[in-house]
Amino acid sequence: MRILLLRTSSIGDVLMTTPAFDALRRSFPAAHIAWMIDQESREILDGVEGVDEVLVNPLPNGRHFKFRRDFRRTPQLWREARRFRHELLARKFDVAIDLQGLFRTAIWCKLSGAPMRIGLSDNKKEMNERFVTHRVDPLGPHTVERLAAPAKFLGADVSDLKFRYRVPEAGREYADSFFTQYAIRNTEKVIAVNPGASWRINRWPPDKLGEAANLLRQKLAARILLIGGRDDMDLADEVASHLDSPPLNVTGRTTLTQLAGLLERCAVLITGDTGPMHLATAVGTPVVALFGPSDARVSGPYSKNSVVIETALPCRPCWRKPVACEGRIDCMTALTPEQVAQACDGVMRKSNGHREPSTSMGWLDDKSTILTDS
Repeated sequence: MRILLLRTSSIGDVLMTTPAFDALRRSFPAAHIAWMIDQESREILDGVEGVDEVLVNPLPNGRHFKFRRDFRRTPQLWREARRFRHELLARKFDVAIDLQGLFRTAIWCKLSGAPMRIGLSDNKKEMNERFVTHRVDPLGPHTVERLAAPAKFLGADVSDLKFRYRVPEAGREYADSFFTQYAIRNTEKVIAVNPGASWRINRWPPDKLGEAANLLRQKLAARILLIGGRDDMDLADEVASHLDSPPLNVTGRTTLTQLAGLLERCAVLITGDTGPMHLATAVGTPVVALFGPSDARVSGPYSKNSVVIETALPCRPCWRKPVACEGRIDCMTALTPEQVAQACDGVMRKSNGHREPSTSMGWLDDKSTILTDS
């Protein structure tokens, strides 16, 4: 059997697809499984074992398409698309699984020539459903479980969904060098702080992040490590300005592989709902996740080692439409530094050196969800 898996972006979503891929790989060891992905997310697959072939989407996605720049490249992009289609047809895929659920992936799913094309029944935007031959119902609310439904439809065993991401050697070498450069002893706790998020409403205020980090540094003598992408550099500097002592700051200065290596060495990650949260979960690092407008039942850390802190407000989740609070994001601002510091201390004590990605969502346990009053 020859399978084409389409999940082209983004960091967190690609990582949440890996348990479904792993179920396919373990259930069909002789199958040829190719993964189609955008260039911007390609590096993630370096830590995913068992992918027979990585096919990079030749076209820019909507987030990276610049009309003035790329419109002039239309003839070139058309030629690249035709070439890529011929490459797909030459591989004679038996099955194509569209786990992105967008028009652009549905088109490639159709153009792959696979006679069986599987999508999810709740993907009804951008006419995605018109390009697949089979639509299957999600197995559960969480994205990891949603994306595993097509694998189960094909006969894969999905009873042991977990991350089996392996940090590439280059990432571990970078982390070793970093810890040596800054004289971080093995007995020291390093707490990673990720202040950024693709959507502003998923960010906790920088001053509160700084206060929580100060509490942890004072109580645990921990080293604070600021992480994030290039777009988060100013935000990280603002968090640093609220710290009692200078942090380690690699924001915008690491590749995904290097960041994975650092997170693997950290005691815990403090973060909102964003890609690094899932990367930390994938490498087995406990997470204290701050959830406001988004829903942890859908996109929370898929791990028993983690804690979700959220506010009990009837307007949650509102996702990207904070209307009830008139844009103030009350559900995020109500969270306190003391709660976050206490949660970090708790997950570090709980893990006690044993860190392994779980097969179930720890935040479904009442003890792993901290609800605050509004």
